[in-house]
Amino acid sequence: DSDGTYDFSVAQVDVFIPAGDNDFSTNLVNQVMVKLADVSCTEQFWTNWATVVVTDIATDEWVTLTFDFTDMIDDSNASSGIRDDFDTVILEFGGSGHADAGVVYYKNFRFVEQ
Repeated sequence: DSDGTYDFSVAQVDVFIPAGDNDFSTNLVNQVMVKLADVSCTEQFWTNWATVVVTDIATDEWVTLTFDFTDMIDDSNASSGIRDDFDTVILEFGGSGHADAGVVYYKNFRFVEQ
């Protein structure tokens, strides 16, 4: 906006998850997670993330997922009223903490006005 602060409140991404290429009966999870982070936070960096997860995503078709960070980025101490320290976007597909392979196609990641 006019003061140089970008509004990361709502993100969207289009995904296609082929059902035949993914085994969700084990560790692989039918979900997409988006995290906003400050790359300069090196100690306990995970405590500073803003994270939104979308689960149970339709398979075998392109779908648009929406991630609403509105309640996580408010900062009354910032001049714009929202956090201005985010400089990294992380997309995580299929969960974490496992080595199970999965196939997900994505395109058109964007921040949108609501």
